[in-house]
Amino acid sequence: MNFVPKSLYLFRHIQSNQVLCSMKQVLKPTQLFQLPFARKEQGTAPYGMRPARIRKDHWVPILKADFENDQVVTSVVSKLLNYRRYRSVQPLSKEFLAMPVSQRNRLLMQQQVPNTIADLADILRNKELSNGSVNIQWKDQTDSEYADWPESVKMDSKRITTTRGFRPSYPSSSSAIKSIDTTANA
Repeated sequence: MNFVPKSLYLFRHIQSNQVLCSMKQVLKPTQLFQLPFARKEQGTAPYGMRPARIRKDHWVPILKADFENDQVVTSVVSKLLNYRRYRSVQPLSKEFLAMPVSQRNRLLMQQQVPNTIADLADILRNKELSNGSVNIQWKDQTDSEYADWPESVKMDSKRITTTRGFRPSYPSSSSAIKSIDTTANA
């Protein structure tokens, strides 16, 4: 019988702030294909550069999302990658193009984590996915403030911890789950 994951893991590169999605706790080299190659119209190096290989000490977890259904996980990953592709082909605004290339690249990289978290919240707000509950564990709880979360999303009070700075330790799903207060954001 094949193992079908029911969890989504988001990882962040500590230097470039790039984000990778995974349905397993460990990143595989094939997941680097989620990252786009550098585009000539975007300028040079850091934007869109794909690392040559995965170094475990360069990728740290952002979150772990537990779903009730395995089909929902594959759908969410697919939609997250579609959001990323859509964003990568959008033309840059005139304000961005007026900036020096190095500053522009730095700003674009800094937006990847907040954009991915906001995209995940938008996907979970979808009517087809709002039926089941989703439990999210964060490495840094302040990252959850990048988006307004639907009521079906529960934030786990246990954090993802890392040993030696990069080895993640995922706590088991607990009964100590707190709901997000949607009135606090209003």
